[in-house]
Amino acid sequence: MHDVLQNMRIDLETRELCPNTVETYLRHAGKFVEQVGKPLEQVERDDVRQYLLRLRHGGVRGPTRNMTLHATRFLFTCTLNRPEVTAGIRRARVQSRVPVVLSGSEMAQLLAGIRSVTYRAMVATLYGTGLRVSEMCHLRIVDIDTKRMRLRVAEGKTGQRYARLTPAVLAALRAHYRLRRPKGPYLFPGRSGDRPITRVAVAKTLAKVAQELGLRKRVHPHALRNVSA
Repeated sequence: MHDVLQNMRIDLETRELCPNTVETYLRHAGKFVEQVGKPLEQVERDDVRQYLLRLRHGGVRGPTRNMTLHATRFLFTCTLNRPEVTAGIRRARVQSRVPVVLSGSEMAQLLAGIRSVTYRAMVATLYGTGLRVSEMCHLRIVDIDTKRMRLRVAEGKTGQRYARLTPAVLAALRAHYRLRRPKGPYLFPGRSGDRPITRVAVAKTLAKVAQELGLRKRVHPHALRNVSA
């Protein structure tokens, strides 16, 4: 199993997918390999269909089941050269969600309610630049270009790009840096210091602050990209 997933990692990274996508695919494919109950060379199309059905009966939501299908399809099509195993298996139907939109006053309330200078800098960055939470977590100190007032997003979903750096975001980032003095390379390191903070940690803090402030909306990192005037 280890060799198969290692080969899958190589195939994923060769396609220059972002690190978060690579880890997500490997996690879902790994669960399938562990639970399918037979050697991969004996797996057939019906095994994949039955696995997805068990996930559905177990209460796993459509988006997660679709990610499992994507990961399994990559495993068999690209790594094992057995595209027939997942051929014709359709994605689960997923109902579109109405995005959570914060008002400008709610955003100001949220920023004011965050006591941590570091988390305030992260929220300001998400709100002020439109970065995805995974992109923000992987920001490095060297990605801050104060001369051109921009952030280099080295591990973006579609490859490297640049985001505009506003004076307000820069001020928040400088306050974080002066207080925390991250040793690098990551601007927002996790507990170990050599890895970036996780998306889960950011999401949990946002949800906790929103609850403390009495905000009725479900506040999560992606919602910071949808703020009305």
